[in-house]
Amino acid sequence: MKQYQNHYFFFEGDSSEIDFLGDTESGREIAFKMNNFFAMFVHSIWFVKDNSAYVNYCVVEDLDNEKVFTNTKDILATNSTGEYANTNLSIDEVETFYNLLPYFFKLNVVDNQSEINLFGPDEMIHNAIPSEFNYIRYDYNRVKRAAYFLQLIRHNSNLIIKITFFVAIYECLFTSNPSEVTHQVSERAALYIGGDNLIKRVNYDLIREAYTIRSKYIHGSVVKNSREELLRICMSIDALTRQLFLKIRGNDEIFLLSDSEGDKKKFENYFKNLLFE
Repeated sequence: MKQYQNHYFFFEGDSSEIDFLGDTESGREIAFKMNNFFAMFVHSIWFVKDNSAYVNYCVVEDLDNEKVFTNTKDILATNSTGEYANTNLSIDEVETFYNLLPYFFKLNVVDNQSEINLFGPDEMIHNAIPSEFNYIRYDYNRVKRAAYFLQLIRHNSNLIIKITFFVAIYECLFTSNPSEVTHQVSERAALYIGGDNLIKRVNYDLIREAYTIRSKYIHGSVVKNSREELLRICMSIDALTRQLFLKIRGNDEIFLLSDSEGDKKKFENYFKNLLFE
């Protein structure tokens, strides 16, 4: 049986030394924010390499008041094969991760929600969660909406569900209307990601394959693809989506357009122009 090691982030000092905590004083809220921060930090490794690393537990010790606060996320993460496996990063991959980390954190879709009294006084002894805490905003731009689906993908080990949410990423990014979506999204994604004609055709066919699986699954039909086929498709579209996000990093203007009629026209014209390059 494989053994997987747990690793720990450790900080000793005053919370005021951590920039993103600001003037937060509540031990419960510090644990919540710290857990979110490190969860996103580790999640961002995916943009460099497929992996199943995750963070879901944080402990904060208040030495002055002799109290301990914890925050736990009921999540795990799997790689593109739906498995939990050790992953090694090369020195070059670590450097790439470090250099791109500011961009990865821009994709963070965890709300601060500091304006909501989530935690109440530190003396609270119950674990009731206010209803506001369960509210998830969905008015993000296209890139952040796509990044949200990526989190759902990594938190699920079912290959069919992973493929379904990968398709959702491509729909977030490449369409603004519901007509002829399968062909339109597959074509636009292949053209945007680029490469020679053979690569574009391979990528187009891959997204179409994923669409077929997604449509059968969502509409309650039997998905007859073998596990080997599902693994191939899931691993391939995982790698392609990583390439896509990295390309968007340097060319995201088109994906940040609003949903106004004028911006939708700009969005559609951008992809029409790709057809004739």
